[in-house]
Amino acid sequence: MTGEILRLKPEEVRKLIKQGKIKLAGDPADPTPVEAKPDETTTTVSPINTSAGVSATGIGRRRLLWVAGAAIVGVGGFLIVKNEEYNRQEVTRQNSARAERARLETFRAESARLEAVRAEVARQEVTRKAEIERVAKLFGEDFLGEQAIHKLEDKFRASRIGDVKFEIPIIPFHLNQTQLETAKKDEQKGKARMVVLRPEFMTVRGERQLITFASLYNIYGVRNNTNNPFVGSGLWFDSAPFAKEGLKAKFALPTKEVIPGSLGKKWNEQEKLIEPGESRREVVEVLWDILLYYGTTDKRLLGSHLDWTKTHTGNGDFGCLGRFNSGGYEVTNRNPSDNGTYVGVCTTL
Repeated sequence: MTGEILRLKPEEVRKLIKQGKIKLAGDPADPTPVEAKPDETTTTVSPINTSAGVSATGIGRRRLLWVAGAAIVGVGGFLIVKNEEYNRQEVTRQNSARAERARLETFRAESARLEAVRAEVARQEVTRKAEIERVAKLFGEDFLGEQAIHKLEDKFRASRIGDVKFEIPIIPFHLNQTQLETAKKDEQKGKARMVVLRPEFMTVRGERQLITFASLYNIYGVRNNTNNPFVGSGLWFDSAPFAKEGLKAKFALPTKEVIPGSLGKKWNEQEKLIEPGESRREVVEVLWDILLYYGTTDKRLLGSHLDWTKTHTGNGDFGCLGRFNSGGYEVTNRNPSDNGTYVGVCTTL
C-alpha cells in the first residue's frame, strides 16, 4: 500500500472513526501533540486542509493524511490512523473486487463460447437434416432412415415379437456427394444400393441392449416359428464370439442384392470384383439391413442368395446370411476355398 493514493469522503472518515479504525489523538483544548512511535503501526495526521476528500502519501510504514471537510476534527486537532489493520482490509477488499471482476469476465467469456457452440450445433443440425431430406427424396423407398426404423418397430409389435425400441443415433451424415453419385451410377451396372441408418442400442421389454447378431435373433422369442416372418434357422452360432459383436451407428450404402458375377466364386475370386472404396458387410449388418428393408417395404432382399460377409466365424471360415423368405433367413459359414451357386457378395460404401 506504500505510495498508493487513497481518497475518502468526509462521511467515509466518520464511518472509519465510528468503527474504531481512525481515532482522534489531539484536542483543541489540549495543544500537546500526539506522536507515533517508530514501532507502532499508526500514523500521525496533520490538521484540516481546505481541499475535498482525504489523500494519503506513504512514508515507509507511516502515512501522512490531509483531512478536508470533516467537521468532526477540530482546528489544530490530529488523527492517528491504524495503518496495518486498515491497509489489510483495503487490500482484501481490492483483491476481492479484482477476483470478482475476473470471475465475471470468465463467466461472460464462457457464456459467449457456449452460445457460439450452441449456435454452431444448431446450424450443423439444420444442415444435416436438410441433407438427409435431400437424399431421402433421391432414393425414395431405398432410403432407410429414422422413419423406416419406427416402421420396423411397428412391424415387430404386429408380429407379436413385443415392444422393441431402437435408439435413433444423432450422427453426421457422412456419405459424401461422390459416394451418392457412385451409388446412382451403380444402378446402371445392376448394383442397386440403399441408404441404411444403423443404430447401436435397443430397448427390449425395458432392458437396454447392444444390437448384436445374437440380440437381434433372441428378441424373436420362439425360434423357427413359421408364423414369425423374421426368424432364422440354425443355432450353431449361439456361443460364437462374432454373434456378440455390436452394430456400429452409421449411415451405409450397401447393394440390395449380390453384385453381378459374384455367384459361384471362391472368396478370393469375389475379392477381385470389389471396387476401390467398397467392402463386404459384417453378418450383423446384413441381418439389420434386410430386416429394416422388410419392415419398411414388405419386400425381402436376398430371397434366393447368401451374402458372403467379412465376419470371421472360426476355423478360417466367414459367415454368410440370406435366403430370406417366408420361412425366415439362413445363416451359415463357408471356407474361402469353397464356392456355391447361390453364394455371392454384397458390397457397401
